[in-house]
Amino acid sequence: METADAAMALGRVQERKGRGEEAEKAFKEALTVVKKVYGEKHWEFAAVQHRIGIAFELQPKKTDMALSHLKEALAVFQKCHGSRHPAVACVHTDMARVQQKRGRPDLALKGYEKALDIHTELQSQPKFDQDEVLEAKIAALHNVAFQCAEMGPAHYKSAAKFLHEAVQEQEERRHTLRSSGLEGWEMGGEEDKRLTEDIARSLFICARMTDKATDHHDCCELEDVSVLYGEAYDYLCGVFGSSSNEALEALTFLAITNLREKDFEQAAETLEEVLKARLMARFEGCEHFEEELAFLYGWLAEAQMGMEDYTSALATLKKSLEMHIKLHPDGMHRAVANCRYRTAVCKKRNGKTQGAIASVTEAVRVWDALGEQKCRAAKNARRMKKVLQRQS
Repeated sequence: METADAAMALGRVQERKGRGEEAEKAFKEALTVVKKVYGEKHWEFAAVQHRIGIAFELQPKKTDMALSHLKEALAVFQKCHGSRHPAVACVHTDMARVQQKRGRPDLALKGYEKALDIHTELQSQPKFDQDEVLEAKIAALHNVAFQCAEMGPAHYKSAAKFLHEAVQEQEERRHTLRSSGLEGWEMGGEEDKRLTEDIARSLFICARMTDKATDHHDCCELEDVSVLYGEAYDYLCGVFGSSSNEALEALTFLAITNLREKDFEQAAETLEEVLKARLMARFEGCEHFEEELAFLYGWLAEAQMGMEDYTSALATLKKSLEMHIKLHPDGMHRAVANCRYRTAVCKKRNGKTQGAIASVTEAVRVWDALGEQKCRAAKNARRMKKVLQRQS
């Protein structure tokens, strides 16, 4: 068995390096020895077949071979351990990933769900290390959630539900480990920090997915989204700092949610805070500084318009328009048209009819050039232009 162990160790190294063919060769050498010693109905045989399946997965156009070996490993594991065992759950997870690569998201989701069911059931079986079981369950919840998310809008609510459960389990795990007295798991210890960072990121992803799944006309649902973004922001501040890209991104989405809730004062206050921090840091690490700045100014202007502070909104829209023109020198972009249209609305509210006509005319010209005459904003702009021309 020493030969098999050495071959398995070599195969694992090649597997981690992404060298599928080399890993396959090493694992097959191990399989030859294991088969002679234990036969084909032993869990050791299944364990090597499992690795061979992964080795094939790493190779181009070998997913059918990968699935074949994984199915064989699964059958043997189930005979040796029963259908509810960590090894069985692990194979279901790997088979799901292979199905995803084969373009079968439906089968991938079923596989991830089977793994989740097993890990959930193992929580009631003390013979297994319960922290390992919980950690595996959290990973399974994320797998199911991300697979749901990839399957499109119809599955967003399910994705959000599983992500929320994952966050709850992560927080429960952290609480248990903090109380364990284990080194590194005390509050502020290295392991505790790592898990807290994982929770912060999971909570933000949960907030984003809940946002995507939300009916933005439902005040109660929007309130739930707002709470999640707030919780994510607090976590991210604690992990990365209040001026970090991670925290400010969550704060930006919180402000956008405030806009949808028509809480314009809160949205304006939050956006001003984000802008101040972004400008001070010059978006350190951000590849699209000007673009994000342009949109931040645009959202702030929307909040100011909601507060009926049209003078401030005009000044903010001017900054937003300047940034968009810098990004699109010919001015032929939807964001430019929207900015000019909002400028026209503010000028109209301030009694500057001719200025409003000039701005809305430019907005219509851009939408026409883009072939977007039928979009709602373009139609509104045309109607506004006609009304203003009659009034003048």
